[in-house]
Amino acid sequence: MRHARAKILMLLWGGVGLAADHGPAGIKLEHPGDTALSQEASGAWVYKSFPGLARLYIHDGDGSSISRCTEGCASAWPPLLATSEKVGEEVGDWIVIARDDGRRQWAYKGHPAYIRFHDLEEDDQSLAAEGFHRLTP
Repeated sequence: MRHARAKILMLLWGGVGLAADHGPAGIKLEHPGDTALSQEASGAWVYKSFPGLARLYIHDGDGSSISRCTEGCASAWPPLLATSEKVGEEVGDWIVIARDDGRRQWAYKGHPAYIRFHDLEEDDQSLAAEGFHRLTP
């Protein structure tokens, strides 16, 4: 069982490396270790959490590098927490921000990033009705 997990992780890391080498043109490919750049079956590039590979989202209600998705919102749309303790740390277009609750969160181009508690295949209109959009490079 352990060897199977190790093989899966090696394949995932290989896929991340492949995405980094062959990602979308004109995009900074450097990203934090808490994320992965992935190409979906449709051909679209999206960012995902790593190692869980849940899609990442941004919220219309947030300010520049300020998360306004708290309490109930954060239960359904958990923040992409940064493993780094250093607020202001930058990796490519990503930066670590401080949340009101003291936790650290990644933001992409100033937009705080979230995962979805029940990540379902939904169309963009359903997501937009909730004020969220898929995080794409």
